[in-house]
Amino acid sequence: MANVQPDEYTRISNVLLDALCKTHLSGTVRQILDTIFRKTYGWHKKTDRISLSQFSECTGLTRRNCLRSINKLEKMNMIIVDRHKNYSEYTIQKDFDLWKIPSSVVKTDNTLKDQVLSKRVPSVVKTDNRSVVKTDNNKRKEIYITKESK
Repeated sequence: MANVQPDEYTRISNVLLDALCKTHLSGTVRQILDTIFRKTYGWHKKTDRISLSQFSECTGLTRRNCLRSINKLEKMNMIIVDRHKNYSEYTIQKDFDLWKIPSSVVKTDNTLKDQVLSKRVPSVVKTDNRSVVKTDNNKRKEIYITKESK
């Protein structure tokens, strides 16, 4: 059993944590975000210099996958990256209203209605007695609906 001390914790605002709970992130992206939380808030700092080697060591991901996930988080405006010549500093974007969450998650009035990944669910257009289904690779498939098939 792990020896966990009660005074060892990372202090995160409940409001910020609630916003994270409502946000669908891939596993690797979440690992990077958690590492930034740990390296900043875990040490009572707002910002920290974190090398790709540290990200890789903390997450078990390759440096390439770490960099890819960092770029995704930066693009979503969930983190702020201050790049210098020899190092980068990372900060959590606390104002979750500024987060640019992809359209794969539908948010309405701070609640998630449907967590639907648009890449995996085809769109359906109904006309008369047939439906045209558009799949990921833009191929069209016609389905005829009759009373018996309903």
